Amino acid sequence: MTKGNEQEMGGRRSPAANEAKSRRVSISDAGLSHAERIVLRSLRLICLSYANPGCFTWENAFETCSKSFGPIYGPQLGVATMNAMRSLRTTRATSFRFTNPDCPCCRETLAEHEVQFMNLLKAERNGGGLTAQTNALMLCEGTHSRPFLQAMKELAGMLNNLEPKQRAESPTPVRKRIRFTR
Repeated sequence: MTKGNEQEMGGRRSPAANEAKSRRVSISDAGLSHAERIVLRSLRLICLSYANPGCFTWENAFETCSKSFGPIYGPQLGVATMNAMRSLRTTRATSFRFTNPDCPCCRETLAEHEVQFMNLLKAERNGGGLTAQTNALMLCEGTHSRPFLQAMKELAGMLNNLEPKQRAESPTPVRKRIRFTR
């Protein structure tokens, strides 16, 4: 389903869908590394393929990864991205909103669900924790998120192997302690 240059993939439309349009973030503000930008483009192409089954943009997703990471690691990254999206699709009841990767004016911004996906990926690259669990829970709409988290851990591990410097430069996630009082 297309709404301007923002797309929806699968499921029914979320009640907060119109509200989400105003919550777009620029890619530069999201602080994505080069490899994370490649994953984002690949994710968008895979989502476009799911949204329009007649098009084969998933092939472009693999080509995008291969051009950036070579004929061995590129397809592996494409498969890991597709596995994460496939795992997420099985848990969501509502649409996943994403930006059309071919729109020149919109592709430099992230839709709300893309922000959550990329925040989860960045958190997993830095060891997971509360941020990863929170984003997974929101993306999975409160349903069983363990298979999706596992797929994201695999994707993050692959990115850390391809781009190890990014992990070292990222700030350490804040670990919050919950105190229970009587």
